[in-house]
Amino acid sequence: MGRYVYIAVAMLLFFRRAEANPAPAATASEPDDAVTVAEMALEWAVVGGISDFHLVKDPSLLIVADFNLPKNAVLKVAGHKVSLLPLQDIQTMADDRGDFLYFRFAPFIRHAERIDVPISLVWAVGAKSTTIYMSGGGATLNFERQNGKWILLPVTEHWMSIRKPSDGGCVSVLASTSPLVSLVHS
Repeated sequence: MGRYVYIAVAMLLFFRRAEANPAPAATASEPDDAVTVAEMALEWAVVGGISDFHLVKDPSLLIVADFNLPKNAVLKVAGHKVSLLPLQDIQTMADDRGDFLYFRFAPFIRHAERIDVPISLVWAVGAKSTTIYMSGGGATLNFERQNGKWILLPVTEHWMSIRKPSDGGCVSVLASTSPLVSLVHS
């Protein structure tokens, strides 16, 4: 059981960091900014930013939890259909069709011309599933507006679940990494 505590603590710290500094009230342009950086975060994740994306059953379809995104948001990622769903619908899908990986965002943190975007790829586990997954991952991506464009800064906070060779258990590791992918969005 101790090995699962590591996972829970790492994920709790990851999401608590984002919740500790809530964003100020949105202005008219901020929902569009949130959609833009969310799209960039998903693009980063699927092109190699989150290594376990290769485990997604149908990589042409991105399932994304709709919470922490602007109401009625529509996300577009080239080469992928993006389906935004409430967590309840995601759970129902897992119950009906089996376990699958999906994306979720923690609250975005705004700092003037900067937005921090915590993104994770996690398992939706069906109610009757007996499988324990040792995969998934995420990062806090920092975007900065430069000359009217959102730029992904070097990724410094990244986590992934890994298997411990000693006992076959799983731990989540929070790591500092070098930039994985640079993106610019106008």
